[in-house]
Amino acid sequence: VIALALALSYLITLALARPMARAVALFGAIANGRYDNEIEHQGNDEVAKVLQALDEMQSKLRQQIETERTQAAQNARVRVALDNVASNVMLCDANFEIIYTNPALAALFRDAESDLRKDLPHFNATSVVGASIDVLCKNPAQDRRTFADLRSTQTMQVSLGKRTFRLIVNPVIDSAGGPVGTVLEWTARTQEVAVESDMQEMLTAVLAGD
Repeated sequence: VIALALALSYLITLALARPMARAVALFGAIANGRYDNEIEHQGNDEVAKVLQALDEMQSKLRQQIETERTQAAQNARVRVALDNVASNVMLCDANFEIIYTNPALAALFRDAESDLRKDLPHFNATSVVGASIDVLCKNPAQDRRTFADLRSTQTMQVSLGKRTFRLIVNPVIDSAGGPVGTVLEWTARTQEVAVESDMQEMLTAVLAGD
């Protein structure tokens, strides 16, 4: 009886040890980024259920990774496009943190830094990304309310120091209709505004008889 019990114990242990060792090896492979492992899970015992759950987890992870890679590739293409456009583009997240400025806007900020500091004393052109949109606002609380309430494109004119900008603001809305960010396009209008002012003064003088 003892010999039979020992033999049965050995066989049961052997029957469990091999599949469990296989499951442990599969966990290690998945943890190392392999999601194409062949997982056999025949039977209805506990080990088979573990292997079946592991197979389902691997499939979901593989699908998620593929989806994320596709999205990453799309995001990379969008970023390359934004990096090479002539427009001055800025992206903010839902908390109004600046997460991206394209090279054209970065160059514009560097060139205008001394002028912008007349109204924004703490402005630093090299640390815009990662900062709050407040660093570019003379009235942060008011501007935040304006941006938060946006549901369509809004165009405004902003004067900072001796610089004048046209600011085109677009909300980024997700599939559920909730705001997830903001796109801002900056256009330098300093020279245009100066010409318009000169023309207005000239017209006023003409109408006054000069």
